[in-house]
Amino acid sequence: MQSQAGPTQNEMVDIVCMEASRPLIRGRLVSIKDDVCRVDVGIASLVVPTGASTIVSFPSGSAPRIVGQVLALEHGELAVSCEALKKPERREYPRMIAGIPLRCQKVEDEVSATRWLAGGPEANGNWAHPTETLLNFSVTGLCFDAPVTCEKGDLLLLEFTVGTGRPTWRASGRVMRMEGSTSPPEIAIAFEDVPDEALAALTERTLAIQAALL
Repeated sequence: MQSQAGPTQNEMVDIVCMEASRPLIRGRLVSIKDDVCRVDVGIASLVVPTGASTIVSFPSGSAPRIVGQVLALEHGELAVSCEALKKPERREYPRMIAGIPLRCQKVEDEVSATRWLAGGPEANGNWAHPTETLLNFSVTGLCFDAPVTCEKGDLLLLEFTVGTGRPTWRASGRVMRMEGSTSPPEIAIAFEDVPDEALAALTERTLAIQAALL
């Protein structure tokens, strides 16, 4: 396998390793050489077993996703073998389709949003529900037909559930792009504030897809 010419040193990368103490890791590329990808993860407490299946992806789309195994973690630098390449995606992690009850509202006042996220009263009470029952989602955000008028950069409050019997979580997300020419348009939301428990539930489902790709 040849070294990739596209990515550059210090480029941001995302790592999925289901056996790590933190399964979703964001770091910066050190090098890709001799079939080894090295990433500065900068997490002193990270525990990653040698041989763990791992996927390294490039959010910029500059290179294919790297599928391999952990070779070493030393001084905050993770070494991953380059065993296979997968087509790069527009997003950090592949989206899946699932029934996720969701309601959202656009907010202008970030102070009120912060209070709501901490368990306070609703920012304005103008909640809306996506028209579809199945949502595109990943561990970094959601994509759905916009039930409210919004533009790129708008902040949305999100309230959703993942899985039967799970609690309802409060989160916030930023509109990153509008997709398609339909009305209403499909909006891609990147999480800004999301509870660890909600992220764990999304991670559990996303890693099932990642495992199928290995």
